[in-house]
Amino acid sequence: MPVLPLSSAPAGSTVASLRHDYRPLLIFAAADNPLLHEQLEILAQRTQDMQDRQILAVPVLLQDEEEAFAKQWGEILPGRHLVELAQGEAASARRRFQIGPGDFTVILVGKDGGEKLRSQTPVTMERLAKLIDSMPMRQKEIRDGHTG
Repeated sequence: MPVLPLSSAPAGSTVASLRHDYRPLLIFAAADNPLLHEQLEILAQRTQDMQDRQILAVPVLLQDEEEAFAKQWGEILPGRHLVELAQGEAASARRRFQIGPGDFTVILVGKDGGEKLRSQTPVTMERLAKLIDSMPMRQKEIRDGHTG
């Protein structure tokens, strides 16, 4: 199956719709949480690594914060690396992963839809790359020449 370019992930996605094509990095936080900003800055410095590993940053914000957030971060982390969830999907993701409204949590979801990493602090790109590169599916992608 060919790997889709990151820019093909539609706005208004669901976590389930990203399955098989991407590795969503769900970032649960309030829009003004400094840890959210730290995590996005970490990712913004390594967008090629994100693309190589089909990682999409998926901020999971409180419902009334999404528009202000999109204006602020759209220029820093381009849309091809940042996905906006469909209406109601944030609440669904919070229930699925058992995340409270005020919690900061980063969850890496594999292409198989399973949770691969959970952290209450920002995650470095090195940590993400090492984990992803150790996965059998990523090893197959490397062998088959799919690097992003």
